[in-house]
Amino acid sequence: MNVSILDTLLPLYLLISLGYVFRHRRFLSLDFWDGVEKLVYFVLFPALIFSNLARAEVNPALISQILFAVAIPTFIVGALQWLGFGNKRLSRETFSSMYQGAVRNNTTIGLVIAGLILPGQGVAVMALIMTLLVIINNITCVTVLTHYGDTTRRDAASQNKSMLRNLATNPLIIASVGGLAFNFLAIRLPNSLHSAIYFLGQTGLPLALLAVGAGLRFTISADKLMAVGVSSISKLLVMPMLIYLFVSLIDISIDDARIFVLYGALPSAMSSYVLASQLGGDKQSMAQIITFQTLAAALTLPLVLLIIQNMA
Repeated sequence: MNVSILDTLLPLYLLISLGYVFRHRRFLSLDFWDGVEKLVYFVLFPALIFSNLARAEVNPALISQILFAVAIPTFIVGALQWLGFGNKRLSRETFSSMYQGAVRNNTTIGLVIAGLILPGQGVAVMALIMTLLVIINNITCVTVLTHYGDTTRRDAASQNKSMLRNLATNPLIIASVGGLAFNFLAIRLPNSLHSAIYFLGQTGLPLALLAVGAGLRFTISADKLMAVGVSSISKLLVMPMLIYLFVSLIDISIDDARIFVLYGALPSAMSSYVLASQLGGDKQSMAQIITFQTLAAALTLPLVLLIIQNMA
């Protein structure tokens, strides 16, 4: 893997910055950004994931490796958040956002970087990690929010049903399962159709980064500092360190190990805000955690990329 760290990250953060400027200078309407997010989520990223998984070299053993080296560290980091819950100034709702911020990952940034440092195969591995962890994290985060969120703002039973329905209809999961099915069954689309799907997916990368920037909110209130700090240290430093440790314990290819560690170093997902809003979490602290982690990752991701470049 011989990719300049600056060349990898600088274009990402330039596009994120441009998205922020476009949104807050009202260069484009608010409806435009809603449309971009919907297009990326329901069409472009599924096309990207399917086209890469359908023809990638996927080792079935990779699933068990992900469960060991990524899922277990995620559970550990999530459990560590309860140490911060001993602070009496931390509300139950804020704790639920702190938990989400520590375990959920911005796969938009992950898919882009994975495609740059390991074209094709990197996106396929990242998509497989994302598929498994989206399911696991949705279950654990909904459980935490159901217990600690504001019960006056949602009905727990209906939200649990909604979670199962959302998992079954998640376009990214459907694209991943479909791509794996085509891969394992050796079904090949005509080259012209596969290329059209691939090109469609590629257009989602810059649009998604612009949308990330458009969603940033640059305010951190004093009473949220602990939640922002604990979740960010857990997510950006502790998580990749744990995954690095766990991958060193198993027989795994260097390229796959690099994507594993990269996944652990990603900032929290924008979708965390939506979940906090739906299930009675602290929306304000969730927005602050997402923004801070996205910006802080500009400092931590170069360190992680430097480490994984030297993995052997």
